[in-house]
Amino acid sequence: MTTDNTAGQANQEAPSLPPRNAANQRELGLQLLRKRGTQGLSSLEALRYSIMRLPNRIGELRAQGFQIASRSEPNGCRRYFLRSEPCHSKPLRTYAERSREIEAAALPLFSGVRP
Repeated sequence: MTTDNTAGQANQEAPSLPPRNAANQRELGLQLLRKRGTQGLSSLEALRYSIMRLPNRIGELRAQGFQIASRSEPNGCRRYFLRSEPCHSKPLRTYAERSREIEAAALPLFSGVRP
């Protein structure tokens, strides 16, 4: 009988952080990117650490100023590599801030239309 040690390896490699929300998943993803170096982190591997929507977490890290490269894998997943870190990470915009920006950008579209 053989056992799959993938879960055991994941537990040894992953920092002890509960990845229950986006902020924790983002932090865990960043820690894994740092630790794995040139090996990088794929979307599929991230699922083993309960990191959902890795591309979204990568986008958030990029918005904070992290330089992250990616490449396509033969299995259709993307693999991400941390290239550099900012001296000071930028704060992420809140949902309310993003919503206001989208709303403000959409308003001029109908500003000249009269019913």
